[in-house]
Amino acid sequence: DFTARGEQLRTLSSQLASLPANGTTALESWGGVMLSGTDPDLNVFDVDATAFNGATLLSIDAPADSLAVVNIRGASATFTGFGHSFSGGIDQHGVLYNFVDATSINAEGFGFYGTLLAPYTHVQFDNGSWDGGIYAQSFTGNAEGHINPLHDRDINLCE
Repeated sequence: DFTARGEQLRTLSSQLASLPANGTTALESWGGVMLSGTDPDLNVFDVDATAFNGATLLSIDAPADSLAVVNIRGASATFTGFGHSFSGGIDQHGVLYNFVDATSINAEGFGFYGTLLAPYTHVQFDNGSWDGGIYAQSFTGNAEGHINPLHDRDINLCE
């Protein structure tokens, strides 16, 4: 039932967007988008979509087996040809990019490592790859995908 699942994903995205940030987001002058969290269970980051314009690196530092929720805010987001790094033990099985209010994502020559939750979004993705999952309203392009789902976990969304 795609209609019911779509509603569940929109509700989940809204609930995740309301979580208070407990991780640090630093935007470096050289183009680094640096996310750092220390919570062993849940690290929440708030990032404006414009932070990725001209970015050269997305770095996520968080403990192994934790969940990093990256709440990306803005009507559109562009990801073009920059690098990605993990430290602290986290990997793509623990990263959820929540596009809170985006209606369009354009990615080219980029690799997403983690799961994209973008229930209102039309994704145009060319000459890149993802290693995780994509939940979006639509997807077009020629990106290569590898399904590596998030690890199962329970989080309290009522805080």
